[in-house]
Amino acid sequence: MIRRPKLPNLAKSGTVQNPLRFTDILPVRAMKPGVEYQGWKCSDCEQPIAPRRQGLDRPDSSLTIKCPHCGEVQHLTWQGLATMQYEPRKAR
Repeated sequence: MIRRPKLPNLAKSGTVQNPLRFTDILPVRAMKPGVEYQGWKCSDCEQPIAPRRQGLDRPDSSLTIKCPHCGEVQHLTWQGLATMQYEPRKAR
């Protein structure tokens, strides 16, 4: 049996300040074309990054979220939250 080292809980140590986890972001398979979502626009692929729960509290802090479309890490703020329509990218 291989024992894996126990990793520290970063949330308890105060190094993680995101109120959202990756599991709180709406996955691509759940997004429907033509539907408007409140979220952020990815700076790399320009697709919306939407929280799973809409109408969340907006604390004065920044977020680090991985884009569900392209996988790039985004540094976002709650002030950048906007309503945008989801249109999937066409395959090349």
